[in-house]
Amino acid sequence: MCLLLKPKHYHPCNTIIMKARNYFITLRCNIIYIFVAVQLLLLMLPGSILAQQYFIKSYGTENGLSSPIITDACQDREGYMWFSKYDGISKYDGFSFQNFDSVTGLPSQHYRKIRCDEKGIIWAVPYANTGKIVYLKENKWNTIDLPNQKMPHNYITSFDVTYKNNSLILCIGTYGGIDVYQNNNWKHYDITADNS
Repeated sequence: MCLLLKPKHYHPCNTIIMKARNYFITLRCNIIYIFVAVQLLLLMLPGSILAQQYFIKSYGTENGLSSPIITDACQDREGYMWFSKYDGISKYDGFSFQNFDSVTGLPSQHYRKIRCDEKGIIWAVPYANTGKIVYLKENKWNTIDLPNQKMPHNYITSFDVTYKNNSLILCIGTYGGIDVYQNNNWKHYDITADNS
């Protein structure tokens, strides 16, 4: 705590001297407060810097990945990492890759998006909505035909899986609109600009 001095007797010189002393005392107190605050900040800084260091390791074809081009990734409930790739799908268990392609029962198409749903099912979609959605359930790859919208902008831009009353709902976003799969049927919603 810093105390400011007050003159006992009035004298013109005393007032100037006392103002100068009070100014320097206040300045000294502020410098001490700033010094203590900077020291506390520096004490906390190294811990936060060290806490943000991550271990990064790159994987490629030399580690068992079938293709170096990964288009999407997700992690399932058991901790496995799943990757959609140009030539198929890969699963990583922390030690090695298991690759799925047309030889292992996966439809031959270029995969763009992959999701792990709340029930533990792995879903993947191709680049365009003219192929098939694939899903891994009980260690078997199954398919759902996409709506085959033959449009100039049918590239899949987004994909999600959800359930309503335990009933599957798939949502596919493209440049031409949104396709929703529910009750074993596809419904297309056009997205158009409002020209009003």
